[in-house]
Amino acid sequence: RPPPHKFCKLCLEIESTNQVLFNCPLAKFVWVLITEVIEGGLAPSTIWDGIKFLKEKLGRNVGLFVCASCCWGLWLVRNDFVFENKLIKSPLQAMFRIISLMQRWMLLLKEKDRKALSSLLDKMKRKLEDLRPKDVLPVDALV
Repeated sequence: RPPPHKFCKLCLEIESTNQVLFNCPLAKFVWVLITEVIEGGLAPSTIWDGIKFLKEKLGRNVGLFVCASCCWGLWLVRNDFVFENKLIKSPLQAMFRIISLMQRWMLLLKEKDRKALSSLLDKMKRKLEDLRPKDVLPVDALV
């Protein structure tokens, strides 16, 4: 039996970069959601598909930015689980982490690209709000 680190802790498939970023169920959730928000076709299943798809839909700069943000966010979620045993409670948390990364990094974009990204982020937040369970108190109600 191979060492346990050779398997994805989330789905128990053999782990590879492509598997973590595109084929694990958590990654598929992220990419399907992104695809729905930008009204695209099929969710990408490789880094090259992701780059091509997002560049075509969002333009070169914003497309690369979104692809990098999604991949980095998914990798951070994976590392938290692998190295710190911190498992997210919902795939929505991964999306909020990705949105947070985009919001922090968007200052690196040119003004016109920031406007396009800001519009996309608004759509993503609305989509996530639609997916959020309605019978759960919002986080700020607990403070």
